[in-house]
Order: sequence, then C-alpha cells, then structure tokens
Amino acid sequence: MNPLLADCAVDDAGALTVQVYYEGPGAPALPPGGTLLLVPRKPREPGDRLRFPLRPAGRDLAGRPLFAGTRVAAEVPAAATGLYEGRWDAHAAFDGAGPRRLDGRGLLDTRRLIRSTATTPLHVLLPYRTAHDHLTVRVWTRRRHAEAGAVHLGADGRLAVDARLLGDVPTDAPPRLEARCRGRRELVHTVPGAWREGGAPDCRFTLPTPALAESAADAVWDLYVRTGGADAPAARLGRLLDDVHDKRRVFALPSAPVPGTAAVAEPYYTVANDLSVKLRPATAA
Repeated sequence: MNPLLADCAVDDAGALTVQVYYEGPGAPALPPGGTLLLVPRKPREPGDRLRFPLRPAGRDLAGRPLFAGTRVAAEVPAAATGLYEGRWDAHAAFDGAGPRRLDGRGLLDTRRLIRSTATTPLHVLLPYRTAHDHLTVRVWTRRRHAEAGAVHLGADGRLAVDARLLGDVPTDAPPRLEARCRGRRELVHTVPGAWREGGAPDCRFTLPTPALAESAADAVWDLYVRTGGADAPAARLGRLLDDVHDKRRVFALPSAPVPGTAAVAEPYYTVANDLSVKLRPATAA
C-alpha cells in the first residue's frame, strides 16, 4: 500500500493547510469526500477528535499546478472549536475506508511561527514529524503568556530572563516574576522586573537562585509573570513562538552552582515548553 503523505504549512494567522497525497510513481488518485482527523493524545472525553473536510487541491504548497486528483487539502483554523492544548495525531479517512495515520515526511513549512503575536487568546499550532515519521500537531492555547527570550545564569547565581507579554496581560503596571515551588504552593518567591527599552510588553527580570535555595534546595521552581495587583492574572513563562516542539531535547541551558549553598541551579524547558528552574544537590550527577 502506498504511503499516505502530508505536506503542512502555517500561515500568518497561525492556521494550518494540510495537503494529503500518495507517494511514488503510479500512485492511485485520491477519492473525493475525504476527511482530515485530528485525534488528541490525551483526550478530555472518550472519542474526542476533530474533523476537517478534504477538498481537491489545484496547486501544491509551493504554488505549482497539480494534476487533478493527485492531492486533497484541508484547512485547520488556529482557533478551531474544540482544539485544546496538547498533541494531536493527524489521520485521513476516505469514503469506505477507515482512518490512516498520515506520514509526516512531506514538507513542513513552519517559518511563520518564528514571530511574535498579540492575539487573545494566544493560539499556536506547530506541525512536526514524530520519531516514527507520523504527522502530529502540537497545540498551545492560552489567554495569557510570557514568551521567554534570552536566558542567562551567571556565576553569582542570578538568573536573567527577557520576556514579552502576550494575550490578556495588563501592561500598565510594573511586571513581577514569580517563582513557585512545585508541589509546595505556599512557597512563592517574587522579584520586581522592569520594562525593557521601548517599554511594554517587553520586560526583564533577575532572579537570585540563592534565595530559592534557602526555601527549597532540592525542588523545581516554575516561573510566572504578573502585572498589577495580587489578584491580577499571572502568565506562565515559556517559549512557544518558534518551530521547536520539544525544547528539552534542543535547548540545553547551562547549569551553575548556587553560591553559598550545596545546590546546583538548572534552568530548563518543560514538556510543555514552559521555563522552570531545578535545584538539586551539587553531588547529584
């Protein structure tokens, strides 16, 4: 059976175009009436899946004309109803046949993700190829977000972070960085930040890791940005607006000893591409 490939591109609005086709010479024509299925890895409800109609495509994603019947395409809006945060596996189904996983070895054009956006809520759809060559879409949807920029951990134990506030985040008050100890809700360390040159929504923070170690030297601290009063909503600090779906394997942020303690500080990106700081004993490998 011929592999069922997919080409996928992200447009300026964050929407996806998915083109489906058979690979190889002499591949059969695609029947009409197909459906693109997105199936969540971790469904909120049994049977969760989203359906988008596949229609004949006259040109490929590079704009070149196609022979009739060789490709079909579906459009997935960035804010598609029911598309919640998580990983969604892509399938195609045609009349009279069950769904098939789409092969992700086709074109993946994610260049337009590498930019900032001010949409509210923030929607990010990132198509990628899995280790088994399947097409999957990583989805983030957040009302508020702090996009991490440069991250630097100095020899003095001070963690410097640049950020841009996006979505439903007030920018008429000074920003603050909150480090929250995972699993210990009562431990929150707050430091003031400053607007960068040019003003809001770009800001900068310096977090002293020795202060974290005094509270919990063997723990994970999750980072948030808050503006306004204590009741103002906080935005999780992370990095979503690029084409790297799993930063743990790509962004190796340097660790450093925490001065005056027996701990090591290790900033890292989580499985959700959020930024956290792990403190561990210096003797731990």
